[in-house]
Amino acid sequence: MSATDFYRYAGGNTANVAIGLARLGVAVKLIAKVGSDFHGQYLKDILAAEGVDLSCLVEDARYPTAQCYMTIDHDGSPVYRNWPKPHAADMLGPEDIDKTVFDSAGFVHSTGISLVTSPRRQAVMHGVELCKSKDIVLSFDACFPSGLGGQAHDSALVVMKQVQILKMNLDELRFWSQMPTGTDIDLMVGKVKELAAPLALVVTLGADGALLYTGAGKIQCAPHKVATVCDVGAGDAFMAGMIYALVRKLPDQGRLEALARLSAPDWAGIAKAGAVCGALCTLSVGATETFPRLPELEALLT
Repeated sequence: MSATDFYRYAGGNTANVAIGLARLGVAVKLIAKVGSDFHGQYLKDILAAEGVDLSCLVEDARYPTAQCYMTIDHDGSPVYRNWPKPHAADMLGPEDIDKTVFDSAGFVHSTGISLVTSPRRQAVMHGVELCKSKDIVLSFDACFPSGLGGQAHDSALVVMKQVQILKMNLDELRFWSQMPTGTDIDLMVGKVKELAAPLALVVTLGADGALLYTGAGKIQCAPHKVATVCDVGAGDAFMAGMIYALVRKLPDQGRLEALARLSAPDWAGIAKAGAVCGALCTLSVGATETFPRLPELEALLT
């Protein structure tokens, strides 16, 4: 790595989603762990300024705050290097989770990255278990470093089988379907559905928009065209936009039943919110710098 210029941004898959939701006026709590260092304070300051509830954020002086260095490879693809190891985020454990937080939750979102190491793997799976028998919509981003161990892979499969909304990009769809490049997307989706049966499987396609596979059928979501600067965080922004639209669409009681009854036009509107948020995110290098606030999003959805 020969970079000499660095840009500092708050990040992390679920933190990006939390910031996106807060900007759209959704009450959101982030369950995470940071160190007692200046990086941790920076993250807390940013999250608090965005309106994210930090009552579930744990500070642990024993471990440094997680850092991720992203560089662009020669072919234009991003390369991520996480450091140091172990870091505070990976040391989030089941004992750090206040189970009462799920009593008032309507939506819970997590990612495959959070299942890579212990004890955070156990913390996420514990959180998923606490959502059982509750009227909570579970969404999961199946992003996963394919070179890592089988335990993380198997844990991700366990979670995937329990969620209502499952999101993948095209590379992740290939990974989870175990089908080669060039395979028809519908065939890969069929293979994934043999592993998990969410109410909605979302396949994001970057500049080509997204596809949703739902009980109401297959929905094609056209892209929101912008002059992209950097696409890092676009998938997180897409999920934040979708969750926001679902919060607006579903009732406070009986969410899961209502989710199963959504029509194709309902899903198309929900996906459009995701596509707009994902596109606007790509207008800057930072994952959340250009994420819209509610008036801007509403203007683009009308």
